[in-house]
Amino acid sequence: MSSDFFQNFQNIEEEKTKPIKRKFWKLRVIIALITLGFFFVIIRLFFIQVIDSDKYKDKVKRYHLDQDSIRAYRGKIYDRNGNLLASNIISISIAINPSSIRDSADSAKLFSILIKYTGLDSNTIIEKINTKERSFLWVKRGLTPNQLPGFDTIRCRGLIKIEEPKRYYLYGELCSQIIGFTDIDNNGLEGLEKSYDSILRGRNGFIIRNKSSTGEMFPTTNLPPIYAINGKSIVLSIDIDLQRIVESEIARGVMQYQANAGVVIALEPSSGEILAMASYPSFHPDISSERVSERTRNRAITDIFEPGSTFKLIPLSALLDLKIKSTDDYFDGHKGLLDYGQYQIRDEHPLGNIPLSEAVKFSSNIIFSTIATMIPSEKLYGYAKNFGFGSLLGIDLPGEVSGKLRRFGEQDITSWRFFGFGYGLSATCLQIVSAYSAIANNGYLLKPHIVKQILDEKDLITREIKPDTIRRVINSETVQMITKLLIGVVEEGTGKEAKINGLNIAGKTGTSQQYASSKYSKEHYNASFVGYFPAENPKVVMLVLLDKPTKAIYGGATAAPIFSNIVRRWIVTKYKQLAVKECIFNPLTTIKTPSFIGMTYEDAERVAKAFNLKILTNDETKNSLVYSQEPQPDKIISTGSLVNLKLRDRNSYYEANEDFTALQKIDVRGLPLRKALIILHSKGIKAKIIGKGKVVDQNWFINNKQLECELKCAINP
Repeated sequence: MSSDFFQNFQNIEEEKTKPIKRKFWKLRVIIALITLGFFFVIIRLFFIQVIDSDKYKDKVKRYHLDQDSIRAYRGKIYDRNGNLLASNIISISIAINPSSIRDSADSAKLFSILIKYTGLDSNTIIEKINTKERSFLWVKRGLTPNQLPGFDTIRCRGLIKIEEPKRYYLYGELCSQIIGFTDIDNNGLEGLEKSYDSILRGRNGFIIRNKSSTGEMFPTTNLPPIYAINGKSIVLSIDIDLQRIVESEIARGVMQYQANAGVVIALEPSSGEILAMASYPSFHPDISSERVSERTRNRAITDIFEPGSTFKLIPLSALLDLKIKSTDDYFDGHKGLLDYGQYQIRDEHPLGNIPLSEAVKFSSNIIFSTIATMIPSEKLYGYAKNFGFGSLLGIDLPGEVSGKLRRFGEQDITSWRFFGFGYGLSATCLQIVSAYSAIANNGYLLKPHIVKQILDEKDLITREIKPDTIRRVINSETVQMITKLLIGVVEEGTGKEAKINGLNIAGKTGTSQQYASSKYSKEHYNASFVGYFPAENPKVVMLVLLDKPTKAIYGGATAAPIFSNIVRRWIVTKYKQLAVKECIFNPLTTIKTPSFIGMTYEDAERVAKAFNLKILTNDETKNSLVYSQEPQPDKIISTGSLVNLKLRDRNSYYEANEDFTALQKIDVRGLPLRKALIILHSKGIKAKIIGKGKVVDQNWFINNKQLECELKCAINP
């Protein structure tokens, strides 16, 4: 009994201790987990503080520090006389930080500010404000302080104001295809802005700022700013006053002869410097809708064409330089018609057996087709190549093309004959004018260039571009013979319309059919004239080209008069620089009114004297330019007549006249678009174009205190 008692007692004690043992087991597990967690935290802290410390320091900096860009100012662009063509102005750009907006009151205030100052629609603004995950969003860029009255005093959570340099083109549309333009970030996209972008752009800097929990920025003294390095400036060989004359005359010429487009290039033969280069139609660099290839491309270097008779210079040079024939030798003109096989070659002027001088004077295709066959094909190809055809000349503008020049076999007599008068190859206007420049430069072909100097921030010269001789193409004796022949073209031949009494001009006309749809068109032509003056000591070589003129098709009847108009204006306004004597103009009792647009009072007075006219002006100050005249250019008037001129300050020349009422009387409805643009631009009025064809309606409006005209056009109104 006693043993049973003790056994039962032992069992009872064991039953009592079982729950206690189970409780201690759970406690041990909890203690173990806590210990492991503690060790894990210690290890993790060790990695954060020691192993990965650099990574986490960078994270902290990114959350509490931010980088602001310090924008570099783009270099300036000057013309050869120091006139500023492109500069920078301070623009205001508006951005927002949606992540810093705390409540609906902040959103409402920001919304009202953006609606007032940006001109964006409400849905766009609401969408930007509600993009809470973003800390930076552009709203509107490139605004001027005049567009944001009172904006500098506004404070609002989430609103970011940024001052940025913005490109400013002082002459607007003038010289735009040469200078080009930039994007909103001041990167060069076209023209010299593109080809010299690395020089003009400079280098942006930055400053590190502390960022508060609300997104506000404060300067930090620990990290010094990296200052921006502004871009270098460039000085062009362009004379902006001559460029203005060229652009106005080619625009008038395109309208007068109802052409599709026009090109003028003028260069200095002794240096290769481009004095003026214009293509029409052109564009305004600040009007994005005009930035289309038809307007922005520089046709002088990008467009190719079969040159026609202006190319006769090459076989003529080879013939005389190789002494195959002399200027006194006679050639058969076949009475204006040459048949061989299935082909015919015709001359506009039927000629018989005549000396070489007459063949050049009257531009005989028949005789030059014969001359081509007298020259070994490789020799003729070599002369064309040496004169720069089929190769890039290396001008410092983007977009230059090489044209096409191919070799002809000795048996390819047909192509060879046509090659003699400018068919079977393609060339740019730059190649044509450079070839004639080689003649004007005593037989030396120079590399054309448009930048003269590169300047540092203090406008000190860091680099000067010197004349670069490519090669000698013909000898001096041949040059003299060719110049004499080309003077005859202007004095008595196909280039008589380029003649100016008292000034020796050597030149050549060109007319070529355009090739399209596998055949030569009988409707579409290129008309050109190229010449240099004074012929005895050439200072300027110039080419004028019209694409698809319809009122007249021959270069002598279209391009030559434009050449003459440009030269007349040049020599009466710049005759001292061009080293030519004052010339005798129209001795007639009636004349066409010259264009005074863009001239200073001094130049206008000189032109009026040359044409025996009187002028009445509203401003005789030195810095003013003519923006309006009455009678209009090309009106027939009597010598001694009075011409009324209106001038305004040079700096505001391309801004609209404050007398808006008078200007709004201008009516261009019913006119072809190009003619309407000429009229408006001559008055300093910008145009907004809707559609194509003739102007069917016009609407006037004021934009930034400037008068503009909206032109609605239709092809078949």
